[in-house]
Amino acid sequence: MNPKILIGCPVRNRSWVLPTFLERLAAIKYENKQFMFMENNSKDNTYDILHDFFSHVDGVTLCRFTSHQEENIPSEDRIGYKTNQYAYLADIRNKFMQHVLRLNWGEYLLSIDSDILVPSDSISQLLDIYQSFPRNKRKWIISGAVISNDPKITEITGKSRTNFMNKRNNLYVHPIQYPLEGWHQVDMVGAVHLIPIPLIQYMFDMYGGFYFPDKQGEDLGFAHRAPKETGWYVNMDCRCQHIMTKAMLKK
Repeated sequence: MNPKILIGCPVRNRSWVLPTFLERLAAIKYENKQFMFMENNSKDNTYDILHDFFSHVDGVTLCRFTSHQEENIPSEDRIGYKTNQYAYLADIRNKFMQHVLRLNWGEYLLSIDSDILVPSDSISQLLDIYQSFPRNKRKWIISGAVISNDPKITEITGKSRTNFMNKRNNLYVHPIQYPLEGWHQVDMVGAVHLIPIPLIQYMFDMYGGFYFPDKQGEDLGFAHRAPKETGWYVNMDCRCQHIMTKAMLKK
């Protein structure tokens, strides 16, 4: 039987891309799935869009979190972030992860940022790598889909900046060159990835959270603390689109 997949993320001020994002999620061809979203401090009608999705699609959990630390809420483009702003993002993401654990549904979380558009077969593709591991090892494997992190170079070229990194001298760096097809083992992949829910529980039990402030980003805070058994794999063929600006959405 196909494993249960919970799909979702925290969402803030995404009304410009959210309808398209949700439409793509609803079109994913996978029976054993549910959705969870946590709206946070939006100044637009993000919550109304999410609530409409909640009202018309089965298997949707919707929650809200209102922060009073407005001065630390970072901009959407992540330019010039400070550690305290990564701390804010880590806190928001951990609040969402707590909701995931309380829901107690699913074997994997498809954690996907709300500006990423996925193809309909994305879950099947990301699950593929797990067949390479015995069942007792799968709870340590994170499988991600490659996306561009460069608004000027939207295609994956083999040298362009993406969402995966490798560790060099205790720092995480973007590889200078990488393959353009198949699976690629890396030291961290973020933005769109399948995370085993037992791994989330392990991190909360050990450290009280999953994400942590780090000068390179909250994802790296997790990577530095991840158990040594953890393996990251990125699928180079997933055809995900990273919609970083409103202009990109119109293309």
